[in-house]
Order: sequence, then structure tokens, then C-alpha cells
Amino acid sequence: MTYEQPSNELFQLVAQREFSNIMELFSRKNKSYGRNADLFHNFRETARRIEGNTDRGAMFKVLATYVDKHWVALCNRGLDDPECEERLRDIIVYCLLALCLMEDGEVQQGTLF
Repeated sequence: MTYEQPSNELFQLVAQREFSNIMELFSRKNKSYGRNADLFHNFRETARRIEGNTDRGAMFKVLATYVDKHWVALCNRGLDDPECEERLRDIIVYCLLALCLMEDGEVQQGTLF
């Protein structure tokens, strides 16, 4: 039996499936990411306590730290981590939240749209 290299089709199939999984994960965990209508509540409050301010840079550092805990676990356990798939999806959600944080700042500054 010969091994065939993964195709672009495989990437597209996985991406389509995972987009649904990521949105489901965000919906399920949304309450732990924010508070009421404030998407960045947890990042803001942690930044206030640790960084002493709540600017976007401080909130981004907090978000990056949250992401890093997943990378540490994955680097230690690799693909054998029983939570590997969920950790990878969490990382994607955090990256999307970081993009929202960036765009929110641009909206506030009037540089987006």
C-alpha cells in the first residue's frame, strides 16, 4: 500500500467541517470568554489586574497567554493529547477573538470601513 499526499480537497473538507465545530465551540464557551454583550470582559479584567490597564495591547497579552497554555500542553503531549482537537479549536477561536480585538480598535479609531 502506498501513501498518497494529502490534497487540497482534504484541506477544504476539514476546513468546512471545522468551521462548524469552531462556531459550536464558541457558542458553548462564549459565556466563559465574555460577559453579557462585552466580548472582551475576561481579557479586560485580567489585563486590569495584571497589566494595570485595559488597552488593546494589554488585553492582547492576556489573550496570548490564554492561547499559550494550549500550546504548552500540545507541545508536551503532542497529537496524543486526549484534548488535542479541542485545544486546536480553542486556539483558532482565540485567534478569531484577537482579530475581533484588532478590528474593534480600528473601528474605535475610525480606521476600519
